[in-house]
Amino acid sequence: MIYQFLKSEGFPDSNIILLIPENVACNPRNYLPGVVSCFDGETKPNIFHDVEVDYRSLDVSVDNFIDLLKGRQDPSVPLSKRLRTDSESRILVFVNGHGGNEYIKMQDTHVISAYELGKAFEELHARGGYKEILFISDSCQAFPIFNYVNVPNFVGIGSSVKDQYAFSYGFDTELGMSKTDRFSLEMYRFLTTTYKHDRRATLADMLKVMTYDKLLSEYGVMNTFPKKSLNQIYISDFFTYQNKKNSVPINHILVKDEETDGEVEEDLDLLVSALTNATEDVPLTGKTPIPPRLNIDLSLIHISEPTRQAEISYAVFCLKKK
Repeated sequence: MIYQFLKSEGFPDSNIILLIPENVACNPRNYLPGVVSCFDGETKPNIFHDVEVDYRSLDVSVDNFIDLLKGRQDPSVPLSKRLRTDSESRILVFVNGHGGNEYIKMQDTHVISAYELGKAFEELHARGGYKEILFISDSCQAFPIFNYVNVPNFVGIGSSVKDQYAFSYGFDTELGMSKTDRFSLEMYRFLTTTYKHDRRATLADMLKVMTYDKLLSEYGVMNTFPKKSLNQIYISDFFTYQNKKNSVPINHILVKDEETDGEVEEDLDLLVSALTNATEDVPLTGKTPIPPRLNIDLSLIHISEPTRQAEISYAVFCLKKK
């Protein structure tokens, strides 16, 4: 749901890193192949519509997730699977799945510990990898996952506090299980109703709708912004695509002019055409391509599969890039 909402807010898939451990849409139990809606008896919104998955199946691992945050990936990992952020980037991390006190489960057999997560964000901060971070975790005992986070400009929201369950919502009689969770559903409803009509809505406004009678749990929140309260952090900062004016158009590249030691923007199509139609070697001395810089915000979303059949199974969809 959150992935599709981000797409509707203008986020291109190049700005989203999506992790899905299981292809739920094509699971033999799914009576509507290719279609998964979190609303019982409905086919829309189809959360697998036009989806681009960056990490799937066994690639969704603790090591890959932590390395992604740290930026310590093997050189063979493509740019589309990297968190190419800088000190001006906002990052949204949304995780939905199973969890417990100070851990999040991944692939049912491994866990991300609160200590590992805290150290990963410390390294991200040390290398100037972000400006602001919003991390939302929807799982049982979700809030303690932030116990070791000690970096500035970080908001962590957990759907339940220590010793509390996070509950699923609804029940699909064909599948014999729930397809979404209460916190994720209320957040989606807020984004698609209140926020759609009030673009100045804040995180504080969103949390006001997260009442105990809706969640059957108590959410937890931490804020390390030195000068901002939740009333001053706008939803639009993380959930609406904001392309920076100085970003390079997709069909352009930056090259370094060795004569002036400056940067020059070149039309990639024209360069390719010139090389393709050339009758002799075309010298490109004096200009060196510069790797593209991500001068735009980034959101991060991971999607975990529904597994349990009881009401406390909080199925589903979790993390991506902005």
